[in-house]
Amino acid sequence: MTIQHEAFCQSYGCLDLDQNLSEGGCHESPFQSSKHRSTPNLLALSRSQMERIQIISEFHDGEEVLVSDLKTVVKVYKYPLEKLGILTSTEINNLFYSIEAIIPVFEGLANSLSSEVNKYFSIPCIGMILYLWLGLEVITKPKPDYLNYGRKCYPYPTQNYVQSICESYIEMMPSSIKLLLDYSAHLYEARKYFEALREQKPAFTDFLSRCSHTHFSKRLDLWHFLECPKSRLTRYPLLLNRLIELTPSTDPELSHLLVVRSAFTFIIDELNRRVGEAMRNLYLKCIGFHGNLELQYKDMVCHQKSLLLKGNLHTDIGEEIDLPSMHDYFDVYHQL
Repeated sequence: MTIQHEAFCQSYGCLDLDQNLSEGGCHESPFQSSKHRSTPNLLALSRSQMERIQIISEFHDGEEVLVSDLKTVVKVYKYPLEKLGILTSTEINNLFYSIEAIIPVFEGLANSLSSEVNKYFSIPCIGMILYLWLGLEVITKPKPDYLNYGRKCYPYPTQNYVQSICESYIEMMPSSIKLLLDYSAHLYEARKYFEALREQKPAFTDFLSRCSHTHFSKRLDLWHFLECPKSRLTRYPLLLNRLIELTPSTDPELSHLLVVRSAFTFIIDELNRRVGEAMRNLYLKCIGFHGNLELQYKDMVCHQKSLLLKGNLHTDIGEEIDLPSMHDYFDVYHQL
């Protein structure tokens, strides 16, 4: 065992690194109990099992940090800005949106992870926790006898199975996940408000500067806090990819990990679609028509449902021109 793994063992629980593994029955069960908490005997686990535990531990810690950061946003930024009259209630809503409503969503996940990590004499079942957190039991239950535990043992192709689950899930997802999607999709518009407030309200800029020197938020700025939920949401599939690679095909946890990862993929696709709609709406507000072009093109422009791409062009004289492209047309205009 390497020094790095020994250090991780010591940090995870109250383990005796000098115990004789050839005696005392450790070969019968890789788990032992301590007077402080129930922890697996990491010295008897394989490298992949230890990596799984470490990933889950880091994930759990990350969720607790996220909840703490969101509460900091409300306590240090949102409430004072409103109480001091620096921003109006409308400006507060445009900037912070539903941040207080999503805190219990992540807090529930963090609490479930805490219970799992501290309760069982085994590797925590994070797949089941995320499966229930996403409300996937409404769509289907990936029972071990149906999925046969394996990556390649589905009764029909995995891709078709997962797609049939997740296409239904997008329409039937619980309100808690819809809250996360709504908040994350609103961030594009919130960023515009944030930049405008910093330019137009000196009191707001001064407040942010003062907060950056307090012990609450010296590490990060307000926008980083606001964007944390979206960043966290998009990182879940990466975590699941790592766990799936380390989970044996005979482990019942694998079936939940596979379905949850695919559900998150569809959730992120839906998020990208909503962000595209938000960007489209902002661009449509900036579009003006000249002469009789309004009668000819206004209906077509206003009925665009998605923004295909956008970019900036620089002219020979140094002007910057925005170029949004939608389904049926593209537009060129100066950003004022």
